Amino acid sequence: MEAINAIKLSKSHGKIWGLNGAGKTTTIRILTPVLKPTSGTAKMLGFDIIEEYEEVRKGVAYLPQGCNVDRNWTFEEAVKWFLSS
Repeated sequence: MEAINAIKLSKSHGKIWGLNGAGKTTTIRILTPVLKPTSGTAKMLGFDIIEEYEEVRKGVAYLPQGCNVDRNWTFEEAVKWFLSS
């Protein structure tokens, strides 16, 4: 069973974006890279998520759903808090 198939995302450096729909957790876990994909290729920030995963991890922030932050914060405030913890 496939969780995701044939996704193409493109965003400018320094932008924040979100996903909606099926497969978002798997997609994010692969791109951050927390989960190794079973097939295919992907790059984040110009780095291969498998071969250069350490460089990818230096440049991305992953705020999991279960993270308890102040509900009055903006998305940017929550990410900054999570990165500084």
